[in-house]
Amino acid sequence: MTGGSPSATSYVNDHRSNPESQGHDDGGVVAWVGAPIAGGAIGGFVGALPEVHPHLNTGGGWLTVAGAAIMTAVVAGVAVWKMQRARVSFHQSYCKVSRAVLPLGVLFVYPILRLLPGDVLSGYGRGELFASGYVAAVACGATWFVSRKTSGLTCIEGRHHGLLLGTLFSLMAALFFIELYVPYLAHAPVESWYENILWNMAEGRSDFTVNDFAVAFPILGWHFQPTLIPIVAVYWPFRDAVQWLYFLQAVGVALTVWPVFLLARHILGRTPEAVLLAGAFAFHPILHMGQLICVSADAFTVPVIAWGLYAFVVERPWWGVALMMTAVGLKEIVAVLAFGVALYVWWQKPQSRRAALVLAVGSLAWLIVALLIIRQANDGVSWISGFAGSVIADPLEAVARVLQPTRLNAFIILMLPWGFLALIEWRLLLALMPYLVLHLAFTSSPLQMYGSYYLLPVLPVVFMASVLGLRKVTERWGSRASLQPRLASTIMAFAFTAWVALGPVRILWVGDADLFWPDETDRRIASVARAVPAQASVAVTGEMLRRFSRRAEVYEFPAPVPARDPQGRIFEDPVARDAEWVVVDFSMDWRISPARLRATVQELLDSERYLVYEEYGPLLVLQRRRPGR
Repeated sequence: MTGGSPSATSYVNDHRSNPESQGHDDGGVVAWVGAPIAGGAIGGFVGALPEVHPHLNTGGGWLTVAGAAIMTAVVAGVAVWKMQRARVSFHQSYCKVSRAVLPLGVLFVYPILRLLPGDVLSGYGRGELFASGYVAAVACGATWFVSRKTSGLTCIEGRHHGLLLGTLFSLMAALFFIELYVPYLAHAPVESWYENILWNMAEGRSDFTVNDFAVAFPILGWHFQPTLIPIVAVYWPFRDAVQWLYFLQAVGVALTVWPVFLLARHILGRTPEAVLLAGAFAFHPILHMGQLICVSADAFTVPVIAWGLYAFVVERPWWGVALMMTAVGLKEIVAVLAFGVALYVWWQKPQSRRAALVLAVGSLAWLIVALLIIRQANDGVSWISGFAGSVIADPLEAVARVLQPTRLNAFIILMLPWGFLALIEWRLLLALMPYLVLHLAFTSSPLQMYGSYYLLPVLPVVFMASVLGLRKVTERWGSRASLQPRLASTIMAFAFTAWVALGPVRILWVGDADLFWPDETDRRIASVARAVPAQASVAVTGEMLRRFSRRAEVYEFPAPVPARDPQGRIFEDPVARDAEWVVVDFSMDWRISPARLRATVQELLDSERYLVYEEYGPLLVLQRRRPGR
């Protein structure tokens, strides 16, 4: 063909050589409606948020229309820019951009689910259902999109992965610190046991007072945790600055991104996928909800267990034993998990069986010594008998408790962000079962709340099982070069979306944001905490324990059980433990109804042993009368 007209052959060659035109000659109806669907979904999502919806006079329908129009205009503008830059038709350019934003259409799920009645889910929370559908839809969209863009992962090779991991570590450390510090500022109803334990250990004391009991309780009678000593050594110089303790935990947990990256890279043999999976670990919602709850020894076990698993994988079994026993030293119940890991290593790595045997025997011996000797010698509580006894006494009832929807949710949310790939490596999951069943079958298990810090130690094990499961999938149904990057990208999409749907961000959706946002009452409580002498004993309502945890005597008001001091003397004011100061917030009902709380305070005032020091809104501060006053 002559005269300047391109031949069919040249057209095809030019078409193939142009990356902007490959696979986009026919956009189809879906591509053309992608932009309005995505924009309408964003508008509907915003309009259905609990914080926004009450302020809309005409409903959220107009936000859906406006979002669709705005997104269409934006996509058209981008398409024009790409058309001029890449010299393709507007149709091709528009379809490409519209197709890229189409996965945002899954946001329509949220306003639809908000219309459901509250009891339609029969025990499963509306938020959990939304999260499951949302994560699944986004992951499918990510898989479809990434399947066309896997070549972009090559940029992670070389020195770039170090920069990405450093950025990920910094981001996680900042998020963890915020998740720990903001509830403290807002005196949210979170636990503060370990803050009081670590402070008392730093002061050389062997008892702690922030507990479920009425009096000071021996630290060694609660848990046997010698590995806390190095943490206390770093905490000691700045023990009166709560920010320092939060910083230590935030940095410690964030450092886990390095061992999980090395673990994934060793198993998969590729750096880009390992970086993505390290990000997937960092955004697991349980990891963040565990920080939101409180400072805990369980959180410090996460990086230690991750390093221990990596040591076993790279054939450094004795390092693995040392690290796993270090984690056991942070909390003796982790010995059950360490025993399961030892069985897995014995099963899968014959060359490491001697180390596996030492770990199995050592973990069981540690558990026995901690429970039967150390704890009993310190008048400890027999909580392990409650765990095990609830299973042994009635096994069928224990199974029924495990299968309850609220408890299964914890297991589902544990597996969901990593696409349930851990189920493929079922042998490693067996290592988790004793630990999980021990908690889930307990009568009042805290594990039924997926935000509990009790789930933190199992995260590295589930991650390793997920990576092994991913490798098995690629070996069976694809190749490392093609399927593995797509799966890794999809898992990252799963995890990030699950973090949005189930992590601390979800608090904004369910309307509990006020609990984690400081107000004037919170600032007044901070002022009172500074005004009360550091040596004075204080009794406070439960949500304020964190504010006063760095002192020798701080008790929950009112006392949950009849109050006696360590010498057996009955207090004159048992509900206040004869504390010199009593601080009450009537706006909270963490463990007691407001009516009962007011009645208890009135009885305390009627006794004439306390004076009103300050009253500010729902805040009441009482000071014990001095003799002769």
